Amino acid sequence: MFKCKTVPVEPDLSRSAPENSGTYAVTLLYQEAPPDLRSGAWVAALPAQIEATPTGGGLALADLGHTVTYTGQTGPAMSVVMPCAATPDTQTLTAALSQTWTWPEAADAVANLHSAVYIGELMGRFMPHQQRLETLLPVISGIVRTTRPVAVLWHPAGYLAEPHQVVDQVRDVLFNVRLFRIEGTTPGALLMDTMGLAPLGLPDLQCKARNLEPGRLAAQLKNLAHYLLDAGDVILDGHTVEGTEPGSAWTASRACAIAEPPRQVLDLDPGPQHAV
Repeated sequence: MFKCKTVPVEPDLSRSAPENSGTYAVTLLYQEAPPDLRSGAWVAALPAQIEATPTGGGLALADLGHTVTYTGQTGPAMSVVMPCAATPDTQTLTAALSQTWTWPEAADAVANLHSAVYIGELMGRFMPHQQRLETLLPVISGIVRTTRPVAVLWHPAGYLAEPHQVVDQVRDVLFNVRLFRIEGTTPGALLMDTMGLAPLGLPDLQCKARNLEPGRLAAQLKNLAHYLLDAGDVILDGHTVEGTEPGSAWTASRACAIAEPPRQVLDLDPGPQHAV
């Protein structure tokens, strides 16, 4: 079930939002010693166009099938795989667990961690989001498949992903749907949002409403998130999207996120019958 926090009804506009498309990265978590990052077993599981070069204790990975241009120079899309000096701290894990609502065993999985591995892109923000995902996701899923972590801390979405999902349904782990109570409003008022699209340069989604069934609203936000991943940032101010009820249309508008972290979202108006 959803784990609720309480948020104000309006965003705090004094917070400055960071750039929407920063470094995209995840951390693989293990209950054993860290895997040998230079082992041929998992390097061989990567796509053929990936060229691995040892660097420090890990590897630099060049995707020869995708290019990035930066300061006038063009080269292959790059990512890095590095052992972490320590596992994530308690505060980081607690925050991630608070919004990991589809995996009841997540807390047990990360209760006794011994090592972690960082996987992140380099200069990915200069690429279209589809190319960023085409470059990084095969690397992440390939390493997860061969090194078998107990959990994946998906930093852009702020939660813990199950390893089997990262391997079999990786698009579904790109974003998280979160539920919050809203301060000072009538019973039944809630805020739902997505987290994970903004780091790709896309708007996340949010909807504050009353008398809406959370499961149906979550499903609709997921559908819209997948649409944005496929089509790009194409829902503009004043556009309408399908609501949770047959024949209903909700108006979308650009706004600041109510719930942290600061980022741009598409705020969905569910209409007067559900207005908060």
